[in-house]
Amino acid sequence: MNAIEIRNLTKSFEGQVVLSNVNMTVKQGEIYAFLGANGAGKSTLMKLLFDILKPDEGSISLFSEQVAKKGYNRIFSQIGSIIETPVHYKHLTAIENLQIHCDYVGVHLRQEIPHVLELVGLHDVKDKRVGEFSLGMKQRLALARAFIAKPKLLVLDEPINGLDPMGIGDIRDLLLTVNKEFGTAIFISSHIISEIEKIADTIGIIDQGVMLIQKPLEEIQKGNADLEEYFRHVVIGGRENV
Repeated sequence: MNAIEIRNLTKSFEGQVVLSNVNMTVKQGEIYAFLGANGAGKSTLMKLLFDILKPDEGSISLFSEQVAKKGYNRIFSQIGSIIETPVHYKHLTAIENLQIHCDYVGVHLRQEIPHVLELVGLHDVKDKRVGEFSLGMKQRLALARAFIAKPKLLVLDEPINGLDPMGIGDIRDLLLTVNKEFGTAIFISSHIISEIEKIADTIGIIDQGVMLIQKPLEEIQKGNADLEEYFRHVVIGGRENV
């Protein structure tokens, strides 16, 4: 069973094509890195995964369950996510934010909150109001919210944005732990390609709404290719062929 299957996905806004006939497969238990420049279509595709946006054409399946054109999919309760800037209740504490999240998604895991806050490095500020948090701390809280239900799939849009080098390393280790110990599939986008290279199993590159390549990182590295240089080569080549 695949975590994500996308077939012939197309999306336009006001006549402008943002995604064009995209096909993608994310295997269960793998870390799939979704790379592209700003405006390439990454965030749009992630919103389509959650039925926030509707496709013009094509289909999306999550663990073999097709994302409905209308209504809520039960599979969404088994998926954790950070898409674009995370939103929190600023007047509440970290603990209170996670309690509300657990109640909202119907996950009775309040006893897991201290452990999850420890994992993301927020245990010492668990009673502090989120409005006083730095950007990096808010990002950590968003990760805690995404992890708490022990999801089958994590969809993460720039999860290390705003973190210092120590924080980036901590989150990298955490993602690897979640992936290896729980078999959680991770679909992640990031502009920090050097970090992606340390964790990814598969690389997907999109540019101007067109999926240019999907390839195991191991195959890329066999040619002694640096991932950042490989990314630039693929994107420039793709634009020249459009």
